[in-house]
Amino acid sequence: MSKVLGDMFRTAGEQLATLGTFLKGSHAHKEQLNRHRRVMGFLKSRPAVGSNVFIAPNATVIGKVNVGNGSSIYYNSVVRGDTDAITIGSNTNIQDRVVIQVNSVSGTDSNSTTIGDNVTIEPGCVLRGCVIENEVFVAAGSTILHGAVVGSRSMIEQGSTVTAGTVVPSGEKWGGTPAKHIRKLTEEEQNSIKFSSERQKELAAEHIKENDKEFYQLQAEIDHVEYREDKLAFYNYNPVRKEL
Repeated sequence: MSKVLGDMFRTAGEQLATLGTFLKGSHAHKEQLNRHRRVMGFLKSRPAVGSNVFIAPNATVIGKVNVGNGSSIYYNSVVRGDTDAITIGSNTNIQDRVVIQVNSVSGTDSNSTTIGDNVTIEPGCVLRGCVIENEVFVAAGSTILHGAVVGSRSMIEQGSTVTAGTVVPSGEKWGGTPAKHIRKLTEEEQNSIKFSSERQKELAAEHIKENDKEFYQLQAEIDHVEYREDKLAFYNYNPVRKEL
């Protein structure tokens, strides 16, 4: 009930602000900054987000994007499906400062980007017009370019560049710039990829809880910390000096 009333008053306030700006005419103050939106439509396409998905407050998901159940998109990441589709599977984690785009190079067969289930994309990666199959681990700072295909249960080393059109077979470890085959992954290493995604799913659930807290809960936490600091201010520790 409180949410419905809150939405009603907020909408009414926005409408009054718009009316006030109109009445003031050229004397009205106009905000120059755009309001940040985590999920934003573009050219009549709007992202489709599954259940139990964490999208960080300062992440951006734009346009023709489909995010599967239990996936997460962390802080300062951008998923931009403006001219073609981006698909992110279930239980996949897109970590901090990752940029996922569609391909803008003309003359290619496909411009979309597809990421499978149980995939881990570590911080600072760039993915553009590529295919990442199920249970893949892409280490931090890697770039995967248009037309590349990374096979299931494989790993890309930190800071690698998978060049355009490269195909990484399943169950292999690749690395370098340009990325080359390093070795086959052991069965244990392959199994660890799904374990990593499951661990990240649990962590994302905690981020969802923290970001869903109401104002009064946050204020109570602040008051609790201030109370403890006030008490500690009265605590003085004077070490006892031993006589030699």
